[in-house]
Amino acid sequence: IALSLPNWDSVERRIFGAEWIALDAPRHFYHFSPSTIRRLLSSSGFHVQTIQARAPVMSLASNILRWGGRWILRRGKAKDAPALNVPTRRTPSLGHQWMIRVTYLGVTPLNALINSIHRGADLMVIARKV
Repeated sequence: IALSLPNWDSVERRIFGAEWIALDAPRHFYHFSPSTIRRLLSSSGFHVQTIQARAPVMSLASNILRWGGRWILRRGKAKDAPALNVPTRRTPSLGHQWMIRVTYLGVTPLNALINSIHRGADLMVIARKV
C-alpha cells in the first residue's frame, strides 16, 4: 500500500494551528503522525517499509498566502462560501500571480530546511501486507 497524507507532526501544523491548510474536511477526517500511522498499519497486519515526511513544494507558500488573505485582505474573517452554480476558479490577477511566485521563492530555502529535519507537511508511506 502506498499512502500520501498530511503529517500531524509537521512544522506547518505547529505554526498555523487551526489555520493549517491540511485541516480540510471532508477530504481529511483523520490526521496521523509518523508514529500513529505506523502503529495503525502494524496493528492491521502491514509491515511499514518507508515513512518519509516531506515538505511539498507549494504547501508552506499556500499556508502563508491563505493566512495573509485572511488577516491582511479580509481582516481575520473567513472567505465566504461559494454560491451554488457559480464558478469558484478564476484566473488570478497579475498582482496575485506575482505574490504567489515571490512567496514561493521566499520559502524555498525554509522548505529545504524542513525537509532536512523530516518535519514536512506530507507523509509518504509504503507498507506491505504481512
